[in-house]
Parts: sequence; C-alpha cells; structure tokens
Amino acid sequence: MKKLLLLLAATGAMYNAGAQALTHSGPFLPMKTKADHAIQPVRSSSIGQHHHAQPKNDEKTTSTFSLWYEYAVYMNTTGTVAASFPYMWNDTSSLDAYGNGSGGIEYDHNTMVCIGTTFDPYFAGWGSAYSASAVLSPTQAYTIDSVAVYGAYGTNPAKTGVVDTLIIGYLYGTGYHWRGGAPSSDVFESEFDNSFASSVLSDYSVASTDTLWFPEMIYDSVTNTANGLTYGEQKVLLRNASGVGTNNYFGWYDTLNGGTNFKEIGLTTPINVPAGDVVGFSITFKTGDPSYNPATLTLDTVFATDGSTYAKYNYNMWRPELVNYGTATTPLFWTYNPADLNGGLFKELPNYQNGWDNLFLPNYAWTSGGNASNLQYPTIDYHLTATTTTTSTATPAIKTAANQVKVYPNPASNVVTVAYKLGAAANVSVTLTDMLGQVVVTQNIDNSSEGKATINTSGLAAGIYLYTVIANGEHTTGRVVISH
Repeated sequence: MKKLLLLLAATGAMYNAGAQALTHSGPFLPMKTKADHAIQPVRSSSIGQHHHAQPKNDEKTTSTFSLWYEYAVYMNTTGTVAASFPYMWNDTSSLDAYGNGSGGIEYDHNTMVCIGTTFDPYFAGWGSAYSASAVLSPTQAYTIDSVAVYGAYGTNPAKTGVVDTLIIGYLYGTGYHWRGGAPSSDVFESEFDNSFASSVLSDYSVASTDTLWFPEMIYDSVTNTANGLTYGEQKVLLRNASGVGTNNYFGWYDTLNGGTNFKEIGLTTPINVPAGDVVGFSITFKTGDPSYNPATLTLDTVFATDGSTYAKYNYNMWRPELVNYGTATTPLFWTYNPADLNGGLFKELPNYQNGWDNLFLPNYAWTSGGNASNLQYPTIDYHLTATTTTTSTATPAIKTAANQVKVYPNPASNVVTVAYKLGAAANVSVTLTDMLGQVVVTQNIDNSSEGKATINTSGLAAGIYLYTVIANGEHTTGRVVISH
C-alpha cells in the first residue's frame, strides 16, 4: 500500500482556523513518489541560449531597487495555494511514523535529504505579484543579501543542549538549455520531451511536439548540497529552546514544544549575480545530537507517536515548508511557463534510475497515483537589490497600485492594521488569506488614496496568513503572522 506521510497536528492549527488537533485516524498528507516521470539527461549537444529577451537601447537613468521576493505570493495571484511539511534528514537513516492508508501507523525510513529552489528575477510574473518594477531587465546585475527560510523545527524538550545545523548553499548560472556533457553553468535547464516523458507533457498541458524545460543544478552526494564553481554556503545553528525561543516567531504547536516557522538570514557574503543569471539554493539539515545512533533505531524513531493523540520528536528535526498549487488534500498541476525559471528541486535517496544520481528532481517530476503532488516549491524568500533603469524621456504613468503598504504589529495577536498609500485615488480591497487559500477577511474601501484596514484577528487560528491590497487590479501581497 502506498506510504502516506503523517500530517502533524500543528498543520491544522496553523493553517485552518476551524481545525481541531488531528488524531492518528485523521487526515494524512501523501508522501509523493516519482512514478513514471523519468529523464534521459544525455543529449547530443551542450549548446543552448538563455531565454530572456534583450532590451531596447534607450536613454536611461538609474536608481537603486530593493525587494523581497516569494514565489508563493505569485502562485497565490493565480489561485489557491497550500502548505505542507515533509520529513527531511541528513541521510536515509531517520525512521519516522507514516500513515498506512487505512487509519493506522507504520514506520519507515525517510528518503528526503535535501531541497532546493531556483530564483529568476527576470520572470514577468513578478509584475502581477508585486509591481512592474519587480521584473528586472536582463541587462541588470543584482545582489542577494538575505534569504528567509520557512520550516518547522520540532524538538524534544529533554534535549535543550543539542545544536543542529541548517546548511544554506547557493550558486548561480545562466540557465542555458543543457543537452548533455558536463554542464557549462552551475544553474541550467534540462528537459522532458515526448520520447521519454510523454506523461509529464500531458500533465502540464504541453503539446507532444514540444519540450518541457525545467531549471536544474548539480547535487553533491558527499556534502549533501548543491555544487558548482560558484558555490558558497552559510551555516545556521538551530538551538533546542523550551517553548518560544530566540529564533522562534511563535510556537508551532504546544504539543511539539515550539518551533521555527521562518528565519530571516543575512548572508555573510552577499551573492553578486551577473546580469541575466539565475540563482540556485539548496538547504540541508544536519543533526548535532551525539546520542543519535541509527543502528539502534527500532521504535526509538526520530519522529514517532506517543501512543495517544499527538505526535512527538525523539530527536530534533527541521522540516521544510513546501507550497503547492491547489489544496493540501487535492494538489493541482502548476501551469507550465517556459519563460519561468523559478523552480522547486528535491533530492531523495536512494537515487532513482535514468541519470538522477547527481541531479535534483524537479517539481515537474512528481506525481501521486497519476495526480499532482504536494512536492512543488520549497518556501524561500529572496531579498534582492539592483540598479534599475528607466527611460528619461518617457511620460510617467499615474501609479494606482498600493506602492506603500505597512502592516503592524507583525506578529499580531488580536488586531492587525494594513495601512496603504497610493499614487492616486482608487477603490481598494484588503484581504487576509490562510495558507489553504481560503479568504478569511475582506474589507473594501471606496475611492481612497491613503487609508488603513483594521482587522480583528482574535478569532483566527495562530499561523501565517497572506495579506493582499488590491487597487485598480494591481496587487501588493505579503505575509503576516498571527500569534495568540
């Protein structure tokens, strides 16, 4: 029977305002398998071109631009998104509790050892998520100086002295079309086509005569990270704190003794990315528990059950947050866009056949019984600064988007205020959406250029929500944390 990943009680508490704590017989989150989506990476040529168009040669002026990017915000502009927290360990020795598909529990070894993403600031979709200025010109170099990593750090309260590590790896490359041989760039695109992956094309509504290109990077099995000539890394220490600790914005769920939901990380060495290049990131968890001995694991698992209602951790474990299109129980296939090099990447062991050994598996490679998978996009935010260019002779358009938005307090408890200032008066809509994609609050304000929406959050479950300010069809979206 297909193995299912046990959904933590915390997930319902964070993302569903009306949910109750889950029991062992409650809902389960499927753990997806690769199914028949295979890749034949060996091709006849290694020559390809980057896909971004070239700009016109106009007279320009320059200014400094800075913005946080999050792909889940873009996904949310097109439909519902949901979140999940799969197991991840530094190898396959972690033994964890899974649902057996019939309301019971079985124990099996974790297979997810590393996750990754690629970030493409030249993608036109950022314009709908933020504003037109969020889409960089392909002649613009940029710098990534900070990232925000989302996940849950589940801990054993008896092991407060343990220090675990997240390894944040990063690199960049041109995103060229790779067709075999040694890749000439650290971030590149590989392909699915009808000769060996017809089901993938069908799933993503790609014609059988076309090719589905996806971003890719090299996996290093020795370090359990991405690897390349531009590779660098930063290590983040996770300390087991009792309840809400220094690195915790709020407790993940009381029965799990708190946890890290997201952590903003300033990079010691900012990544200076050449114009036209795409950034790749990998995240690896490494246990620092000296008592962990996989040779002795029976029911002394990493993530286990305590024989009652709630799940627990015997050893501290960091679990990444993933977002998928659709709902948690009914994921949908994401819309394929050949101009979009923002991708989700996953590494499971043992390695799959057909050449995946030193490659990550892309989000397009995963299905669940012929349906879409939850394994789509790890939630990583990128803080970018760049020199922007504008045409000095152009007549500026009147801005009606919510180009100045402040949300306070954040985290909020009983009330949160969303204040905005527009370039010109417009009808304004302010919404609050949970991570299941359900709009929980809507406030409409007529013909306003500056104002605020005061939202009562006392009845909402603790968790992460998306706020959206809409003016004349343009969206400004971000996250707000509700903590009671």
